[in-house]
Amino acid sequence: MVELQAEPEPDESDDDWDNDTRFDAFNVNTWNFKPAPKPWYRTGPAMTALIAAGLAAAAIVVSVVLLAFRGSSPAPEEAAPATPTAPSAAPSPTRVRQPPPPPPAPPPTPAATAEAPAERTPVYRTQQPRQTKEPEIGVTRTPQTRSPISVAPQPRRPRN
Repeated sequence: MVELQAEPEPDESDDDWDNDTRFDAFNVNTWNFKPAPKPWYRTGPAMTALIAAGLAAAAIVVSVVLLAFRGSSPAPEEAAPATPTAPSAAPSPTRVRQPPPPPPAPPPTPAATAEAPAERTPVYRTQQPRQTKEPEIGVTRTPQTRSPISVAPQPRRPRN
């Protein structure tokens, strides 16, 4: 049978538990609560870098969208060609007014389009099914088929 022994009485040197480096769950002075350090992405320089990277990504997206839709806009109107102005010796230059361009031709009438030769349209032809022979049963391409392979173990025979 096991005998229980009483704890030894503390010495005078054991009275000062505050200086002891061991953890004691019942001594309030041995409990140390320190907050966890900040994660790296919560620090000042990391936040600045993350914000800059976000702004750069947004700028790239905006520029790609603008470039993609730039070609789909209607063509810009052509600017009138600039005529060079040279100093003239005449005291009062006269301007020559050019006549306006002629109006566009009227659209062709339906009768005129019917008389015009029609464009050739492609002709779609359906294929006729080919005549094939009836399949011959029991005929192979090779004159002899190989024998079936057995997966059962073969009995050992002595070697000669």
